[in-house]
Amino acid sequence: MKLLGHSPICVMQAVASTLLIASIVACEVALPPPSPIARPTTAAIDRAQMPAFPLTATDIPYLSRTPSSRAASPLGPSFQELQFFHTGSLQSLDWAPSGDAIAALSYGTVDEFSSTITLFDLSDDLRHWSTWFDYGDALAFSPAGAVIAVPHPTKDMVQLFDAENGLQLEPLDCGDASARCNGGDYVAFLPDGLHLLTATFSEGGGAIYEWDVIAGSFLGTLALADGTIFDLSMSPTGEWFTTDLADLETGKGVVSAWAYPSGELKCMWPGRSSAPLGEDDQVAIATGQVIAIYDVRTCQELSALSGTQSYIVADPLGALLAAITLDRDLTIYDLQSQEAGPTQRVEQLGSSRDGFVAMDFNRDGSLLAIGEEYGVRVLQVILGVR
Repeated sequence: MKLLGHSPICVMQAVASTLLIASIVACEVALPPPSPIARPTTAAIDRAQMPAFPLTATDIPYLSRTPSSRAASPLGPSFQELQFFHTGSLQSLDWAPSGDAIAALSYGTVDEFSSTITLFDLSDDLRHWSTWFDYGDALAFSPAGAVIAVPHPTKDMVQLFDAENGLQLEPLDCGDASARCNGGDYVAFLPDGLHLLTATFSEGGGAIYEWDVIAGSFLGTLALADGTIFDLSMSPTGEWFTTDLADLETGKGVVSAWAYPSGELKCMWPGRSSAPLGEDDQVAIATGQVIAIYDVRTCQELSALSGTQSYIVADPLGALLAAITLDRDLTIYDLQSQEAGPTQRVEQLGSSRDGFVAMDFNRDGSLLAIGEEYGVRVLQVILGVR
């Protein structure tokens, strides 16, 4: 089964581990850009054809990502639960660019001092593979889905894994720069898939590092942040990225936008969480009182959505925005119509530490994954009627 976008022939051509990394990245098959989501009206939906609950993977028609599979709600975007995957103590998740698999990073599956990556394949409703490794807090797929990167928070490296089978590859290494570098706590690939950024969580001020995936090397410190970094996001264009941090002096949330590749600080706004929006150089920022949309070129506010949520994530097209509170009250916004769907409480398994751990849309925005303490909950997004 060709799951994540690179040919087995490409992998077989590599022998040494360093060549294996280069061949996997170089042979990535570029996925076509996602098409805008067609938004059917309520009258166009034959509700008699909708599958009954509980659903299995074979019952889910929208995994084919055809426009007719998307239901519509007169109340704006909403959701319904589809699947739940059990994990260890979850730390991070990311959708494969193919849109039908999720990689989840968790602790404690083998022992309390180790980490595990598990790839859940929604098309087969099973665990495609699991791999144990040393340690990590965050993961990210490369843009075409061939490689998974996990920075090591206490060692001078970024760990790499073959997304097809979980094989651990030769890591990116700080080399002689180890005195001024460590792997980091957060990671984001550049759109070219050849470079990635990592950010360090440090109470004395965070750092953003740049890495060359092909050469397997550390390129240098891109920027230094005057605060404790809690998240790192790359814009779809690759021309800027954002960090969410707590200011060293005030402790208040600050979102910063940085230019790439210069590392120049472009804008700073008050906020707890940010989400780059499509390719229009816009970013959404949640403050806890409102969700503001800013133009990164001018740093000016363009519009605002009412909402007291603390964490947000946008779909890759920049058409939908999911916002959640620590109490797991979830709202999905249609950014084109500026309409909010009904707020719904997402049920949880056990007593999650912070209500939720991570949240991410798949490639076309049809599915939303929410990570909690011991699992990943997959939701179907139901579009609102315009």
